[in-house]
Amino acid sequence: MKKLCYLIVVFTMFTTSSFAQIEKGGQLVGVQSLFVKSFPKDDAYISKSYNTDFSLFHLFMVSNRIGLGYFTNLNFAGSTSEGQVSWGDNVTYKNRNLTGHIGPILRYSIPISEKTYIFPQFMTGLGINRSKYETEQFGSSYMNKSSGRSSLTEIQIGMSNFLSQRVALETKVGYGWATVNQNDQKTKINALGASFGAVLYFNKKVKI
Repeated sequence: MKKLCYLIVVFTMFTTSSFAQIEKGGQLVGVQSLFVKSFPKDDAYISKSYNTDFSLFHLFMVSNRIGLGYFTNLNFAGSTSEGQVSWGDNVTYKNRNLTGHIGPILRYSIPISEKTYIFPQFMTGLGINRSKYETEQFGSSYMNKSSGRSSLTEIQIGMSNFLSQRVALETKVGYGWATVNQNDQKTKINALGASFGAVLYFNKKVKI
């Protein structure tokens, strides 16, 4: 019985205590980046593609465990395909894309040990998209540029592990959906992914 009571007390301490870093008035700034390069297989073309994403967020602890702030991200993506058309001439297709978003972010922190807490997180933002398409054929190059608006919404579940009082590493998995409006066409994208990043915590509190 005593062991059971002890376990209940310990569990309660972990789940109800609040880290100093996530108490009301604190701040945290996080960064994360991702780079992916792939070589899709195609019988007709030799292709390669890349995708680089960089994001930053700044959270203000408006109450114990609850953080509200903003995020911004930039995504660079592109692909190149080289091959031959039916009459034997070489052709190269290039696609370059830049997308950026900014918007609010909300997080609820749940401590599970002395150095670790988990959190659900919601973020949504608006941004712009710029694309450039280029075709090289018959010794000439043809280029087309376009721009448009985009939106992004994502729900994440994450875990933060403290390396020190100010620095933590985060792992997140999430499901997101985005919409791109370009050339009077609307494209919807759904994605499931994971990310890793570093977070800096400020002990200095600000009035909220």
